[in-house]
Amino acid sequence: MTNLIQTDFKDLKNLIKITKITKILLNMQICIAIISAIFYSINIFSYVFLQQELQLPGESLDPKFLVECCIGLFQLLIYIITGILFLVWLYRASRNAHVLDEMGMKYSSGWAVGWYFVPLLCLWKPYCVMAEIWQVSSNPKNWKTATVSPLVSWWWFLWIIGNISGQISMRFSFGEITLENYFISTIFYLISDLSSIPMNIIVIIIISRIYIMQSSYFKNNYSVTSAI
Repeated sequence: MTNLIQTDFKDLKNLIKITKITKILLNMQICIAIISAIFYSINIFSYVFLQQELQLPGESLDPKFLVECCIGLFQLLIYIITGILFLVWLYRASRNAHVLDEMGMKYSSGWAVGWYFVPLLCLWKPYCVMAEIWQVSSNPKNWKTATVSPLVSWWWFLWIIGNISGQISMRFSFGEITLENYFISTIFYLISDLSSIPMNIIVIIIISRIYIMQSSYFKNNYSVTSAI
């Protein structure tokens, strides 16, 4: 038992590092999404209200287009790195939840990550995983009756909105290069950015609270068991 507890605390320390790094990257995502949203808002405002023509990609080396490319590439890079670290965090948080669990969790640590890559099921299973981790972390001894924070539902709703908007925008971006397609793509990019800002804020709150709940339970219960 003592060796198991020591291993748990080691995992908890690793979770501290992953949580801190993930929060930093999420804050970076918020900043770049704000910049991107401002840029696309200016484009839409200029086109709709000022009657300025949009510059189609590839027509010339327009400064606005170069800025758009730089923002998009940097945003994609941060998104990929943050996504990988979030999944690492999710796996470790799920492992700790399994150690705390006293009623039998439904989702394994492997599938906590794996559901994100299964077509169709990825639309709701990751929410179920996060909800279960939250319940176990908040009340390990009787987690099935524990309530799930509304933040988890809002996180998943905004995640769905952002990803659907992003997918639609990409389809129009890679379709026929017309002014209409470019304008529609810009609108959906803006929707994706606007939904990602509150979503990332909520994710920061969720991972912080789960870490605090898990660490508090470890310190208040396992440390005593270890001493015994």
